Amino acid sequence: MFDELRQASCFQDLDVEQIATILPYCSQVILSDGDIMIHEGDHDANDLFILMSGEIEIVSNNTNTISHEVVLSKEDKDLYGELSWLTKRKRTASARCRGDVEAIKIDGNALMRELKRSPELGFKVLHRISLTLAERLDDSDSLMKQLLWNSNI
Repeated sequence: MFDELRQASCFQDLDVEQIATILPYCSQVILSDGDIMIHEGDHDANDLFILMSGEIEIVSNNTNTISHEVVLSKEDKDLYGELSWLTKRKRTASARCRGDVEAIKIDGNALMRELKRSPELGFKVLHRISLTLAERLDDSDSLMKQLLWNSNI
């Protein structure tokens, strides 16, 4: 699992010793087609997931415009669950497996304690997560502009 963590975008800046520090908080998860990795609305869920193989659909049931629809789909080495982990708020969508999925589950509470203990580690991980969030915001912004343009609003 060590090599898989090094491949994940949120841990790319970490050295071998820092990856080894995080490793005890990680476990391998094997899921099947249709399984839910993250449940929308979970209040106490603090785990993070790194998709190692397979595909995940992000599904939201809690909206007036979309019901049980795929919002977006992501593939390998992507991070999931980071928003509720950072904000301590309920999950805003579900992550449903499309086919067989292998992921790494990270104990979010333990990871946060470790990041607070080691400011350098915390900075590196949170910097990478913020870059991921900025990229996703940019993608959402582009999609929103395209939707508005196509609807002549």
